[in-house]
Amino acid sequence: MILACLFFALKVTALTELKCEPEITDSGAKICEFTLEVRQRETYTALINKKNLPIRPTSDGKFEFRTNSMYTTPELAYVAADISIGADITPNITHPILADGRINQLVTTINNDYIGPTIRVPENAWVAIKVVNLLENQAFTMHWHGMKQKGTWAYDGSRSTQCPIMPKEEFTYRFKAEPAGSHLYHSHILGQERDGAFGAFIVERENSYSAEPVFISELGPNGDFGGQTHSQLSVYNHGGSGNSNFHIATRIYKPDHQEISAGIMSVIMLNGLGINSDVPSNNSYFRLGAEKIYTFYNKGEDGFYELSVDGHDIELLETDGIKVSDDNNVFQSIQLGQAERVTIRFLPRSEGDKRNSYIRVESVAVMVANASEWLDDKLILGYIHLFYRITFLMIP
Repeated sequence: MILACLFFALKVTALTELKCEPEITDSGAKICEFTLEVRQRETYTALINKKNLPIRPTSDGKFEFRTNSMYTTPELAYVAADISIGADITPNITHPILADGRINQLVTTINNDYIGPTIRVPENAWVAIKVVNLLENQAFTMHWHGMKQKGTWAYDGSRSTQCPIMPKEEFTYRFKAEPAGSHLYHSHILGQERDGAFGAFIVERENSYSAEPVFISELGPNGDFGGQTHSQLSVYNHGGSGNSNFHIATRIYKPDHQEISAGIMSVIMLNGLGINSDVPSNNSYFRLGAEKIYTFYNKGEDGFYELSVDGHDIELLETDGIKVSDDNNVFQSIQLGQAERVTIRFLPRSEGDKRNSYIRVESVAVMVANASEWLDDKLILGYIHLFYRITFLMIP
């Protein structure tokens, strides 16, 4: 069994948000405008004074410079950042890319973030989202998953509706934000989704709750990202029996031997973080507040996942952006298919269960070594820490 525990401070797992306060046109229409810049960056880098520099976390919860092929000593990175040599760089760091803990892995970022920023717009607003392709040698399109695109099919962003955005070019998507609910956006080119080119697109209902997104994603069979090495996998990322050219050794099966997908994975990541193998960690769990509402997104290319919480039930509020009935909507666990999202809240089963607990994200699939051998121990787990706020009472 492969275990992925998240050992980074909460400040580096929080997703950036872009929230619209719409402009009202003369006709009364609401317009939301955003710009998304797509570029590649390496893992274990951060922006410091607008320079992309190699960094790593330290055991005391801070950051320090590391070396790479360009910055062969930490002193060179200090000079490039215009910071006094030996000073603490932690307050100057923005947009750190940590991912699964391996250094110098190429990922695709949106507005310098891995994962892309969460976009929030009011229901029925018109959006104009300019996508700027700053990739060196890859085309790009952005698909708005869950949008109806009534009369605006040319802005859907799938490969069948538009020519790709070539490097150093841009394209503005214009459509109406409907229906309401927790949706997402993602690239429709090669393996850029697995590289990190995705994010939450939330169409907010008036006077409704606000859910925070948590993304489940994964790395390839060798612990690599998508981009160059997984372009073939991504072509068939919706294939199943009869729809895939993969040999049986590269397909995924449930424990009852039912085939459910093509492709294999090695590491699960939650909000862009996974196992940490190359550098020390500060042993601070990725935490979710017990009192909040969350939307879990299965953005894995190849996995079906089961979500459960120690000592808690799960109240299902929405699935794929659609509100569910209040009757019989409490479960011990919930399964998520590819690109599925569920909006939930955690319910302790007793007063004694109101304590810090683990949220478990477990693959329901197993990998097959050959046609006759079933490897049931190849389940992959991700853990998040469910955190209860403790209030101390002052007794006179």
